[in-house]
Amino acid sequence: MPRAVKRFRQSFPSAIVTLSIMTSASVRNHVVDGEYDLGLAADEVDLSGVEHQVFGSFPALCAIPAGHRLASKKVIRPEDFDGVDYVALSPEDRARLQFDRFCEQAGAKPNLVIETPFAITACALALEGVGIGIVNPLAIDGFAERGLIFRPFEPAVYFKSYLLFRPDMQKARLVRAFVSSLLAVRNVRSAVRVDV
Repeated sequence: MPRAVKRFRQSFPSAIVTLSIMTSASVRNHVVDGEYDLGLAADEVDLSGVEHQVFGSFPALCAIPAGHRLASKKVIRPEDFDGVDYVALSPEDRARLQFDRFCEQAGAKPNLVIETPFAITACALALEGVGIGIVNPLAIDGFAERGLIFRPFEPAVYFKSYLLFRPDMQKARLVRAFVSSLLAVRNVRSAVRVDV
């Protein structure tokens, strides 16, 4: 989001952007109520009452504290989580549900330490050594530079997200421009590879 705001403001320097971080359900409700022109929400959100389009689907990464025994692995699998301290996303998060299903199928029992609705918070907790998290790659900016290790998780778990609009707001010039900025930085970000 910060990259999209920067890009947008290069074209519209006098525009004022209000950015609020909240759960997907809250984002949807604020868009439906007309309080926001645009929202970005995870795929567990109720799409009724809003215009929407798919923003993207991104394979999850494992956020691992430096020095953790799993940091040396190239790929993390469900069985690697058995008995490992785990920073989980909220129970309704679809990526978490996929992850839980894979662990159950593998007979792995992660040691759930804390739950959070935000991947960026999971990264911050992993950075502090609280546990390992399954995170959206769009939320990892700046954490590798601070020492957090990222590895792919297999089988793949996906974070799917939607852009939400108030009715007819997709047609507004500034909304279209901001969406273009979001899509442009999404494509740049998805082209970045995590070293393994």
